Amino acid sequence: MHRALLAPRGLALGLAAVLAGGCASYQPAPDVASLPEGREVRMQLSDAGSDRVGEYTAGGDRTQVEGALVRVDPDRVIVALWRSDVMAGTARFEPGRVEVPLERGHILEMEEKRISPVRTAGLVVGITAGVYLIFDQLFGGSTAGGLDPGGGPDITVLPRAILALWHGGA
Repeated sequence: MHRALLAPRGLALGLAAVLAGGCASYQPAPDVASLPEGREVRMQLSDAGSDRVGEYTAGGDRTQVEGALVRVDPDRVIVALWRSDVMAGTARFEPGRVEVPLERGHILEMEEKRISPVRTAGLVVGITAGVYLIFDQLFGGSTAGGLDPGGGPDITVLPRAILALWHGGA
């Protein structure tokens, strides 16, 4: 297969894998009370907790929610959830977050979002490799046509390769 087609295909697959992982991951929260305000959390809710969330947002049956921790009280946790639907009982959409108080007993499991050094390193390596491959395709002296006969860069190599990849070319 032509080198000009292999590099973009590998680049696209590599970047997609790296970006899908992101820099953060959810880890079990050992002590909810020790989490700082504003920390992003993911919670598994009981049926009663799901019903409670449904009172604040349209579309119940959400046993898992993600949001920002607002406050932890002895008997409840207040979390700011993204509004994704029209508020229940109203006729208008209000973007942003809504604070939802949940009894601690309605939260079956809570995880906190943490930056992952391994995923962050993978993202940096993936982006660096992508930039290198793009410059190699545009300005490299490969047999794939990096330079035109006049000595200047052939800026059509990468777009042609991407179009061929898009149309399933080999």
